Amino acid sequence: MRVHNCLLLTMLVCTLSLLSQGAWAQTSNGSTSDRSAFMEAVDVGPVKLLSVQDRQTIKTFDTFARGRIAEITGKRRIDGREPVFTVLDMAYRPDLYSGRNLIKVKHLPLRLELAELPFLTTEEADRLRQEGTISLLFFIRSEVQDYLEAQQASAMHKADAINKLGFQAAMLDELLGAKEFRDRDIFPPVALIPPATEDDQIWKRQGDVVGNVPLMVGARAEAGLSSPDPLPGYDGQRLQNLVLPTLELLTGWNQENATQVNGALAEIAQVVPGIVPERYPAESKRKAELLYNRYGTSLGMILGSALYIGATVFLLMAARVLGPKLRIVGLTMFIAAFLLHTAAIGIRWWLVEKSHGDWFHAIPIKNQFESVMFSAWFGALIGLILEFWKGKGLFAAAAGFVGALSLTALFTVPFVFNFEIGGQISQVQGVLMSYWLYIHVTIVCASYALIGMSFAMGVAWLFGRFVLGRTLPQLAALDQCHITVMQLAFWMLGIGIIFGAVWADMSWGRPWGWDPKETFALVTWIVYLMIVHVRIITPKKALWTSVLAIIGFAIMLFNWIGVNYFMVGLHSYA
Repeated sequence: MRVHNCLLLTMLVCTLSLLSQGAWAQTSNGSTSDRSAFMEAVDVGPVKLLSVQDRQTIKTFDTFARGRIAEITGKRRIDGREPVFTVLDMAYRPDLYSGRNLIKVKHLPLRLELAELPFLTTEEADRLRQEGTISLLFFIRSEVQDYLEAQQASAMHKADAINKLGFQAAMLDELLGAKEFRDRDIFPPVALIPPATEDDQIWKRQGDVVGNVPLMVGARAEAGLSSPDPLPGYDGQRLQNLVLPTLELLTGWNQENATQVNGALAEIAQVVPGIVPERYPAESKRKAELLYNRYGTSLGMILGSALYIGATVFLLMAARVLGPKLRIVGLTMFIAAFLLHTAAIGIRWWLVEKSHGDWFHAIPIKNQFESVMFSAWFGALIGLILEFWKGKGLFAAAAGFVGALSLTALFTVPFVFNFEIGGQISQVQGVLMSYWLYIHVTIVCASYALIGMSFAMGVAWLFGRFVLGRTLPQLAALDQCHITVMQLAFWMLGIGIIFGAVWADMSWGRPWGWDPKETFALVTWIVYLMIVHVRIITPKKALWTSVLAIIGFAIMLFNWIGVNYFMVGLHSYA
């Protein structure tokens, strides 16, 4: 044991000396052109199941990696590699990534203006306009920083977009090996060690507990580096058991020794849960999260969308020919889709609950992906209630259309537009965490689902009237269903806006600030207010209700999705 400790101490001294000098990236024996064999041989599977804490949320390392890559690049993967592999590769081989165009400039006007910077070649400017990505080296150039600072000072409407771009660059810089990682951590800079005391809720990085590991303290002293004070409650031997495999991982990665890397990863995955076992998430929940990341969002969206589409078709056929058997088939498919939809939300809710310890604050309605998924669910629930209450088949058909459209969009957007919309488990900013978050967002999402149903009924009425040539008496039932849904949407959106003002006053100190999403939400509500008045003053009530419902849906959709990519504001997270 003494010999082993001496060897380990020697390795630590050498490694920490290299890390503190920032020289490790140049010591690799492999080249970028012959790394394919190493990359194919590395098995990151064991460490995918490790739990980490990221922005108040406890998640698997797999979820963390997926989220980081998506936030920085807007894509699911880089070079088709597993996100966990990429995060480790970034930490141990930063030289391969700092000059790559990985940072997605999500704000289109800012992207176009960056492409006009005079030092860019015509070819590079065209690439930036089309792909919308820049490198970390590009971001930190003095010309770019001077331009961004000038824009922040002179154009306040761009400040939020510039801040978000800076946040993306900071996340990439951290993964590529910020000074804190080089000087203190061996494993990549992520909090993977649970708190050791009940009153502590903050997970620790490996560098945070250096003071608890005698060998690390000694090695750092030999390398001329200081160590932090030991933290209470930790077993130094358990922490020391993590040092050797993480050191072997670092050296093996830079030497492109896949056998050594795989052995180190397996040992890390075994050691970490035993450091503070009583505070570590259950393996069953971690495995469920891994399966959810891999299959849940894709398969659930595809199957749920297919069932909603089938339900809509059968219910429309039933409404047309008054066939009770068709209605039963349609409702059966609708209920199956709704149950699958509910299960998807429930699993996500269960996975988030481990971060909070209570179910209320774990409601998964905190980003764009979750808000769309929840909105479609509310639409399905309301459609089902109205269907059993009124029994016309049209409510469930409209709700099925909204459900199919929403779930299809959630599945296809990352592939069609090559952009992530928050499929990974995440958390909002701390200042926004309030029970008003759940009240406001829940009601607004429900109103958006009703607006979607109103749109579907408006399109159906116009199609029946002007394409199929139906008479007004034939379309009367559809119009009555439409006005019911429209009135619900009008009142729920109005209440949601009021509750949003209360939440804004608590979070930002003002109830209304003409933020783009606030403004367009008000415009959407005004459109529905116009429908109420139009139905009073015009004889063509059903026609104008349908036309204005389509206009209101377009404004709502731009407010919900488009504002995030074409405008800047405080609501861009959702």
